[in-house]
Amino acid sequence: MLWLYLDFPQLPLDHLMRGLESPQPLVVVDGTPPLVKSVNHEAHKSGVAEGMSLSTAYCLLPELNAATYDPIQATITLESLAASAYQYASHITLYPPDGLLLEVGSMLKLFNGLNELWNQLYAEFSNQGFTLYLATAATPIGARLLARNQQGLCSDNESHIATRIAGLTLHQAELPNGTAERCRRMGIKTLQQLISLPLAELTQRFGTELTIYLNKILGKAADPQTPYQRPHSFFRRLDFVTEMEHINGVLFPLQRLLQELSDYLTRYQLATDTLAITLLHREHSSTEIIIRSAQQEHHSEELMLLCRLRLERHTIPAPMLAITLKVDQLTPLDVTSDDFFTEVTHQQSDLRQLMSKLQARLGDHAITQLMVNPEHRPEKAQMLLPTRQLLPAHPLSKKFKKNVSGPGLNTSSSPTDTPAWIAKRPLWLCSTPYPITPHNLQFLTGPERISSGWWDQDAILRDYYTIQFPHGALGWGFRDAKGGWFLQGWFA
Repeated sequence: MLWLYLDFPQLPLDHLMRGLESPQPLVVVDGTPPLVKSVNHEAHKSGVAEGMSLSTAYCLLPELNAATYDPIQATITLESLAASAYQYASHITLYPPDGLLLEVGSMLKLFNGLNELWNQLYAEFSNQGFTLYLATAATPIGARLLARNQQGLCSDNESHIATRIAGLTLHQAELPNGTAERCRRMGIKTLQQLISLPLAELTQRFGTELTIYLNKILGKAADPQTPYQRPHSFFRRLDFVTEMEHINGVLFPLQRLLQELSDYLTRYQLATDTLAITLLHREHSSTEIIIRSAQQEHHSEELMLLCRLRLERHTIPAPMLAITLKVDQLTPLDVTSDDFFTEVTHQQSDLRQLMSKLQARLGDHAITQLMVNPEHRPEKAQMLLPTRQLLPAHPLSKKFKKNVSGPGLNTSSSPTDTPAWIAKRPLWLCSTPYPITPHNLQFLTGPERISSGWWDQDAILRDYYTIQFPHGALGWGFRDAKGGWFLQGWFA
């Protein structure tokens, strides 16, 4: 097997810098008193260095931005990187707080060799704004040690890799329980010198833990790796270096998150119509914003437009510390259609985009669509529901038309595809029947009796006719049990 390790030495710092629209001096601190754990280029130019106290760093650079190291957030970021790595390997192991281990031996043929896979992995994560070092080895620990010490070699030659591993110092080899210091006192400085000693003697002097560790490095002992399971949802978080007081401040980091979502959806051939954005505040409960589309989306540009329209309507109750993006509703991306090249399809796509924009601007329930209701009483045979639940992704199929039930709405565009009873129904129904007089009216069809509603105390007994009015309009009217005449709807 061939293992490839990805080491992200400044993962928390890179995570924060991804939310910056322009470079700013930034450090991540840890401990009490706080010491600089990692420093970006802008801060390093002013003399700020790792291991320096935060107070000293502020003396050198008063405008310095400092963030406290958060191990939980580091793990969340690492998991998001693992999800991105799934396109390159099926077996991935997390090494918190800053490493990923990939089994790549089985993927070399797919990527036309190790060099191509290496280059694609490096480009994938560096384009996301992360600093990383890669290394390959025949064993998981060997790959990890080489990557963490920046000794990585893009090679599957076991002899060359073994030579590099053997050349590591005992400190670089990360030996357990202070073994490196004890070996140094014995004059042993490199891993090569240590593994040259008889294992029985090493076990007697240092115990079995060391020999097991060395055997794992050399591939002489089993070293099973727990695979990471990719979640069936998308989640990303970006923390702000400074608190954001205006909603416009989150647009840049949100755009980065949406681009990652778009890449994720494209990679796995998925789409979504619902985004959950959460804005985190210091002394206020989080603000959750749900953004819905009238159609499935996977392009970042369309999603960003909807987010911008929705965010413009929101008043932020407190300064913002971070933003999260979560997508639970994922569906397979529909890339084929029987009538893909028809004008109707493009018109419906434009209509759905318009609906999405109106919903984002006005709210989910502000835009409704008239739909058929399975009810025999005509005035109750239509209903208004939120458009996003109802607008079909494609033109109505013949099968759908033939299975529509209810007397209220004519969805047909061709008489030959339409059941006879639907052809007799008007396109538009009056909300309440309108009284008319039967004089000077021409009755073209009828009567058709509709009797229904006895179960809810709103029974009807009516004889319906297709009526032509003197001015030529066609209507659908009825005479009730009392002899009164009413107009129910109009034909287009």
